[in-house]
Amino acid sequence: MKMPQNFCLGRLFAYLLPIFAFLPLYSQVPFECNGNFFLSLTDNGQSQFYTLEIDQATGGVTFNPLGATSGFRINGVGYRSTDNLIYGVSPVNSQSLYQIDATGTVFDLGLLSGLSTPPYYAGDVTPDGDFLCLLGNGGAVFSTVNLASGNFETTNTSLSTTSGRDVFCTDMSFDPLTGEIYSFDAIQQRLVKINLTNNTIEDEIFPTTNAADGIGALFFDSFGSLWGYGNSPGVNDARNLYQINIQTGSVVVRENGPPSPGKDGCSCPYNIQMQKTVSPPAAVSCSEVSYQFLIANLSGNAQTGIDFLDELPTGMRITEITQNPYVGNVVSGVGTDELRIEDMVITPGIDSIVIKVFLDNNLEGIYKNQAKLSGLPQRLGGETLSDDPQTLIRPDSTSLMVEPLSVIFNNSELPLCPGDTLWLSPISNGSNFSWSTGETTSEIFITAGGNYSVTVTNNCEMSVDEILITQASQALDLGDDQTISLGEELILRPQYVGFNNPVFSWTADLPSADLCADCPRPVVQPLFTTVYKLEMQDSLATCSIADSIVVTVTKDREVFAPNAFSPNGDGLNDFFTLYAKGPVVIKRLEIFNRWGALVFLVEGVDTNHEQLGWDGFFKNKRMNTGVYVWQAELEFLDGVVERKFGDILLIR
Repeated sequence: MKMPQNFCLGRLFAYLLPIFAFLPLYSQVPFECNGNFFLSLTDNGQSQFYTLEIDQATGGVTFNPLGATSGFRINGVGYRSTDNLIYGVSPVNSQSLYQIDATGTVFDLGLLSGLSTPPYYAGDVTPDGDFLCLLGNGGAVFSTVNLASGNFETTNTSLSTTSGRDVFCTDMSFDPLTGEIYSFDAIQQRLVKINLTNNTIEDEIFPTTNAADGIGALFFDSFGSLWGYGNSPGVNDARNLYQINIQTGSVVVRENGPPSPGKDGCSCPYNIQMQKTVSPPAAVSCSEVSYQFLIANLSGNAQTGIDFLDELPTGMRITEITQNPYVGNVVSGVGTDELRIEDMVITPGIDSIVIKVFLDNNLEGIYKNQAKLSGLPQRLGGETLSDDPQTLIRPDSTSLMVEPLSVIFNNSELPLCPGDTLWLSPISNGSNFSWSTGETTSEIFITAGGNYSVTVTNNCEMSVDEILITQASQALDLGDDQTISLGEELILRPQYVGFNNPVFSWTADLPSADLCADCPRPVVQPLFTTVYKLEMQDSLATCSIADSIVVTVTKDREVFAPNAFSPNGDGLNDFFTLYAKGPVVIKRLEIFNRWGALVFLVEGVDTNHEQLGWDGFFKNKRMNTGVYVWQAELEFLDGVVERKFGDILLIR
């Protein structure tokens, strides 16, 4: 029996209605998880989503917009690897959950209930894709949104800092290798870690930095390197791309981009990427270099059936496959200019293929090439090219500079000063050295003049250079060491030859205020035993030569006092005073008669000045013949003070 047509359509609609109820209202376009960095830049309350790329021509940072402005303010964004979509929330007021696809279209998934105190600027999705994690109120609260559930349940956990100080963190990112959570504190200007084991922000591990004031966008690449976009101290808008060392906490500006007042960021490191490096980066023909292909598989699974290809430039030949942890079928390799491995198994984690390559004769210039992995799942891009980690351009070829074999001295002629040793170190890109002296090291020390040559060779080339060493004939002699008494003067008389308009430079091992540093023959009066050194240099400043002399100072402190004087005005022995070889200060000289009465006093005069001594008078009266007693307090040049006593016979 044939059913009526309207009955069949009705039954079909009844069957399909429950299915339509579970289909999304819109059709999201997923991203490709190919290592891109994504930024949400906010201006005037609306967020625009971009992919962050490095300009292939200039190396500068460019932002490629994903569609039009979203119409929403979105922060706390994270990339979910399980559906290749970006998730985020409205940072203030009502906390809506948003979903962003590859076209930049924003899907409002509704209000979240149960979130703690806003604002929510920092966020990321867990490596397993189950939770969107958020930092509330700058880092006081750690909140999670269950993306795997139908109603997006939320949890809130209070955080404290290990230092007890406040922090202000505007983004966070999960390390794809370890799962550890990193953020940047804009108050202390340092990298911090979030420890959910004890619910703390570890804010004293890393040092502060003067490179960044705030980093509002943090993201990891597939090799575990942390990047950020933020602003320098004193600059309001973010415009710097930073690379952050998670071992040391150092923050380095790598490039500049367009300014933005608001920013957030995320990435998808959960893919397969490859870096290619060469060591050494500059080499010569007929030598060997080593290429390393560092492969990061953070996709979560072993990837099978992967093909590897690296076609070397003409003139290069593989000599050894040093390391290959991925096995596979080596179709071409040793003895060829192509490494082709098919049907490899790329296990999770980071490992590398290493090969040695011989450079043929007559190669010269810059040689570039890229390796390729193919056979990847489409969600991982299908294939990936190698990247040179020394540049910001992604991905780009790895460069090897091949230079002609050379050896060269910086100078064709050098002087050798008397008593000196010269270090000959030519500039060379070779490794096999042969000197005219018979030595085979890359550099040598010499102590004599003459012609010196060095030859550098490799398997097929040779380079030679030479240098003339001229022996200078200068000489300097300060003579034998000297001994003088305290207070005596000495002229230092250097004897020298071979100097043209010499420049003198005298120094002493003890402070010597009277030393003339640039005099040819300085006069010195040392108070203590002193070493004087002279360094001489001629006007051409080619050589300097030095000598020294020790001047020993003896201190007998001998002072002479006459035992009689005759103050009769005949000009002979008319005064009594004290005498010394060098200047000694008479701080106080007193003379007494036989009854102990003070008949003469003088203070602060030098020895050897007769007219400042006693003239035999007291209160304008001539004193009688007799014996008088004196005492003196004396200060020597070196500051030593002594007392002297004696008597004097006055004769009329």
